[in-house]
Amino acid sequence: MGLGLASSNDNPDDSASMTKKHFVYGLAGLCKLLGCSTSTAARIKKSGVIDAAISQYGKIIVVDADLALELLSVQKKRNKMVRGGYKK
Repeated sequence: MGLGLASSNDNPDDSASMTKKHFVYGLAGLCKLLGCSTSTAARIKKSGVIDAAISQYGKIIVVDADLALELLSVQKKRNKMVRGGYKK
């Protein structure tokens, strides 16, 4: 008998939540992701721009790659706007 509850298979938004996350590990993984040196990756991590994408447990660093790239692109756009890179 139906109780009016939708099963998880009925919701098309569930497929979006089932997408595979892409993680990189450590500063070396961040270097590969960004295509930069270790010191530059450490500087970006320390700046706080990608803090929402980073989980750190002691010495282990886990970075959500997609979120980190998105945060960096937003920051890059903000910097251009502040410095007058966009013309009206």
